[in-house]
Amino acid sequence: MDENEYNRIIKEINKEKKYIIKEGILFKIENNVELRVIRKYKFEGLMYIAHDHEQAGHFGIKATYNRIKENYYWKGMLKDIEIYVKSCDSCQRRGKPIGKHELNVIKVIEPFYQIGINIVRPLPVTERNNRYIVTAMNYFTKWPEAKALEKADAKEVARFIYKDIICRHGCPKKILSDRESHFNNKIIESLLKEFRIKHNFSTPYHPKTNG
Repeated sequence: MDENEYNRIIKEINKEKKYIIKEGILFKIENNVELRVIRKYKFEGLMYIAHDHEQAGHFGIKATYNRIKENYYWKGMLKDIEIYVKSCDSCQRRGKPIGKHELNVIKVIEPFYQIGINIVRPLPVTERNNRYIVTAMNYFTKWPEAKALEKADAKEVARFIYKDIICRHGCPKKILSDRESHFNNKIIESLLKEFRIKHNFSTPYHPKTNG
């Protein structure tokens, strides 16, 4: 949903019959199901999680759409998902969706035991000068978080982990990421140490075992 429409609904929420706000988050009601409304700058991150993430498996347009529409809504989502899946480099190289037998299973024992975090890049520069998206997925509930960034550096990633993960959901036991500098640095190390969160790194040959 574009920013103008999103903000209009928020301001006029008392007049809206199909929308509600819970804990500052906008939901649309469809068939008695609450669907989280996704803002335009979060499309890319959510589609990455639903299609590219190893728990998703690079499935086709219909499977990716069905997965997203169970919990989320934005206008024109099917068309956006179609464009995204058709432009996926991994799918184009393989010539077909990846099968379930090729997925690696990450075992978790309780809600928010472990999250995977990743940087999606490069992206077209937005009106806010953002060109990166940091994404995180709760491996137990599959609940994703995503935020557009102007810079993909340690400070921005640390701010995302603190504000969007720890403050909103509590502290996970583990965070899994790749070894790139925006994750593997003293700032992130200090933050995770402060909250007693273990930091695991994915192997170079399996970077998509993270978020």
